[in-house]
Amino acid sequence: MDKSTEQEQDNIAEFCDIIRQLVDRDLAVLHQVLLIEDEKEQFKCLRQLREKITFYGNLYNAYSARVLVQEPIIYVKNEIVSRFNACDEVKNENHLLREMVMDQGGKLNRAIFAIFQLHDGLFNHATQPYMLQLSNAKLFDTDLPEEPKEEYDIYPTTRQGDEHEERFKKLEETLRNLEEKIDAMDKRQRKVIFTI
Repeated sequence: MDKSTEQEQDNIAEFCDIIRQLVDRDLAVLHQVLLIEDEKEQFKCLRQLREKITFYGNLYNAYSARVLVQEPIIYVKNEIVSRFNACDEVKNENHLLREMVMDQGGKLNRAIFAIFQLHDGLFNHATQPYMLQLSNAKLFDTDLPEEPKEEYDIYPTTRQGDEHEERFKKLEETLRNLEEKIDAMDKRQRKVIFTI
């Protein structure tokens, strides 16, 4: 590559770097100004559009750097197209991310519902209302309930488990009573046998 081609490539790269620094609005103004062929008209247009320019110094720097390349309008158009394509890519990515967030939100809601159903059945509503309210508050990130004054069991017991415990106690008591009756009958039977 000869020196002039290398210098031309460097100038193009420098001009492109300069116009990349412009915000979209200022790039559009530069494009509009460069479409005008007469240089005096270009300056006039720059002054007229000054209130629409976000960073006047950057735009003026880019306008001044136009002399680095033969057809600056081509590079400005390419930058606009590149930004437009990048914007479309970002919109597509945002759309995909929104769909992903919605999907994850749905999964999270279903998981919370399942956890709520499981933990709602974990505590006996009659004997452990505080523990149930505390777990619900933590699950749904709400204010914690006031701790009761009376003593409470922190270990979960279900309504069915509590009912089974009561039934077992009754069965054990009945079994003890039956054993006592059997023992009493055995004693009476022994007395009868010994008396005969």
